Amino acid sequence: MPTHAQEVGYLTKIDTELLNVRSGPSADTSVVGRVSQGSLMLVVERQGDWVKLSDPLRRGLSEGWVNARFLTVTASGQQNDTQRPTAQAIQPSRYVPRPDPFQITNADFECRESYINEGGFDGCELEVEIEVNIPSIFAPYLRDYVDVTCEAEISYRTQDSYFEQNERESESTSLYLHSGTASETLEIDFDFVYTFEPVVSGKVESLECRPD
Repeated sequence: MPTHAQEVGYLTKIDTELLNVRSGPSADTSVVGRVSQGSLMLVVERQGDWVKLSDPLRRGLSEGWVNARFLTVTASGQQNDTQRPTAQAIQPSRYVPRPDPFQITNADFECRESYINEGGFDGCELEVEIEVNIPSIFAPYLRDYVDVTCEAEISYRTQDSYFEQNERESESTSLYLHSGTASETLEIDFDFVYTFEPVVSGKVESLECRPD
């Protein structure tokens, strides 16, 4: 195995059918998960014959320590599985940190006036624009879509209360990738279902969108 595959900051591929991922750099530590053959991972730490891997695409793969003999270096995602690369045959691509491929590009919060409770709102809507832009080096390992969940919390105040209440809602969608990019608008509704008094104000406290 090329020694490049063990170096911190390099991309590497799993070179065995199902690799145990451990909590520490030793075969005596507990298994925290398994990663299948061909998965692209990032080396973030090294101790002797053991390396710590992370998931650069945040696909939910197990992260932790593995023995480096089960890894092979990768370059630009064009490796041929039938021909094992060597240090002389191929030069590995150095992993350069890039901006998060998953971004919230815009968010618009608007409340609907109530026709029943004059001067109040009967619900609010948070419109979230999300975008995925994955570097081309990962193209051979991409699925056709990315599942995304957005979760938001708002605070609101009713007409006869001096204290704010909170409501948390979430919404999920699938973004279909074209050449590693996708964008979509997702709507999160807040209906104040547990409030019987007119709602007179509301604001967004937190918003988080993440791949599932």
